[in-house]
Formats: sequence, structure tokens, C-alpha cells
Amino acid sequence: MDRIGGKPNKCGYSIVAMHRLSKPITGVRFPLPAHLFFKMKKTWIILFTVIIIITAIVAVFLYKKTAVVCFGNNCFAVKIANNPTTRELGLMFRKSLDENQGMLFIFPKEETYSFWMKNTSIPLDIIWINQNKKVVFISKNNQPCKINPCPLINQSIPAKYVLEINGGLSDKINLKVSDKIEPKTALRRFLFT
Repeated sequence: MDRIGGKPNKCGYSIVAMHRLSKPITGVRFPLPAHLFFKMKKTWIILFTVIIIITAIVAVFLYKKTAVVCFGNNCFAVKIANNPTTRELGLMFRKSLDENQGMLFIFPKEETYSFWMKNTSIPLDIIWINQNKKVVFISKNNQPCKINPCPLINQSIPAKYVLEINGGLSDKINLKVSDKIEPKTALRRFLFT
């Protein structure tokens, strides 16, 4: 029995001697020396912590890109498109959209903006909104584009925001020009910057 560094434990080895073993310790499931086992345990804890941190960062990033916008009692969970890449992609390639979902395009300044239905699989209502958060134009029930080039959906009134929702919903909720959007807390930081 090796008694280096103190009293032997139940296995007959002292704590110091256990760290110096090169053979597996009796009763331990891992066929590793004790010092490697403890290093691996530390590595797994660090790896788990890093995964948690990355997950939190991704969740915060996703949270920043979604919000809620309402017209009276009719609210929509919207994805935010506030940079050239997300505005260009829009709702392309989406096969479906829940009734209470949509996409809000936020532009740097109030101008006239054209849209099209290229690579869009679902009919959409497109709603232009000015910097005062009032609806200035509604293009209803725009169908997916089946020709090339796709025709542009134009309006001549300047807008800073454009909301896309499922086709036919603007009639269903009785949305009209001059109605005002009511941004919820998460959306206010996008609309008032």
C-alpha cells in the first residue's frame, strides 16, 4: 500500500497517490488516471458554459429581430427587416405564414419603395406606413409571381415602413389608409430611432 501524502482512503490509496496512478482506480467507471479524469471534467464544464453563452447570444440576437405591431386589437408578430440583406430576402421562399405573423421592413428614410413577389409562395397584403406610423397605401392580395421578370408593386406616396401580412387579412381586420400602427415595447426601439 502506497502511503505517500497522508492517510489511505477506502481503496487503500492516499489522495496524493491517487493523482499519481497510471492505472484505473478500482470502482471508478472511467479507465483514466484520476488527474486526466478531473481535467476532462473541467473541460466539459467549460464546454457546457460556452454552449450556454452562445445560446444566450443567439436568443438575444433573434429577440432583437422580432417584435409585435398592432392595428387596434389586431396584433402581428413580425420579423424585422432593417438592413439591405434582410430587406432583399423578405418573405421569399416561405411556404407558409401564420395568420398573426408578418414582416416589417424598416428603411433608413421616408421615400417611395417598390416591392415584388419574386420567389414568394404565398399571397400577401403589402402595407406602406409613413414615419408618423400611419398607413398610406395598401396593396391587397398580391399573388406569387409566375413570370420573369416579376412586375413591381408601386405606390407613389413616401413611406418609411412596409408591413407584409397574409393576403386578404387587411380586409378581414378592416384596415384602412390613415389607420395607425401601435408598436409594442419590443418594436419601439426600431421605430423611434
